[in-house]
Amino acid sequence: MERLGRKGFESFLPLVERPSQKNPQEAVTVPLFPCYLLVRAEMSASTYLKILKTDGVVGLFRNNRRPVIIPDEQVNDVKNGIPTGRCVKSQEEIEVGT
Repeated sequence: MERLGRKGFESFLPLVERPSQKNPQEAVTVPLFPCYLLVRAEMSASTYLKILKTDGVVGLFRNNRRPVIIPDEQVNDVKNGIPTGRCVKSQEEIEVGT
């Protein structure tokens, strides 16, 4: 996320707090979608390569060889659906849009 930011890309890494596996009395902050972050970009061939050539980026989520575009309203639903301080055990527990 930091490396993409240095290249001028806006990105979003949704985080949630969950009980620690080692000590259930403690909470740990983890990504909501492990191994994924969301990047805002006007996609072109050069942008695609710039993102892929960023250290730490393994690939882009694609459908039929094209990067998947997630509408802003869905990203905002994720942002607004993560209550602060709530422990979430699964993605299904998040009430999107409330």
